[in-house]
Amino acid sequence: MNSCFSRPIVKIGVCIVVIFCAMTALLSSCGPSPSYVRFRLYSQRYYADVADGCDALLAASNITSDKRKIAGDDRSLPPVLRDLHPAYVLVSTNSVGLRIKTRLGPYWVGWIQSDLDRTTWQLKINAEGLSRVLFSRQQPPKLEGGVSQ
Repeated sequence: MNSCFSRPIVKIGVCIVVIFCAMTALLSSCGPSPSYVRFRLYSQRYYADVADGCDALLAASNITSDKRKIAGDDRSLPPVLRDLHPAYVLVSTNSVGLRIKTRLGPYWVGWIQSDLDRTTWQLKINAEGLSRVLFSRQQPPKLEGGVSQ
């Protein structure tokens, strides 16, 4: 009689553990902000849209020297950037950086003018010391105040 009850109980216990683990994994990957891994898998078209949003923010900010910190839910952010649910956004004369916080850890998304070629802009992702260029394009260098040549 003991063996009859032990098998179904063990099976139910294993099923409960498996379901709990699956739900935990699902919930930890969900949230308003995309995970680092998921963001790296988006399309080049999406990255171009993010770059366009960053360019629009640069043009609207008219930064001349210091960085400007903007809250992640600020209505002045272009929708494509606001939809990433950043904790905050840093805007300077030659870059836009978004601090993205997720349950699995924070990361940065940056739209940055290249140090080597001022006509090249790169969309980079950085996490735990690893940096990867996801998208780049040529555009005129920015003059003071964010105006293109």
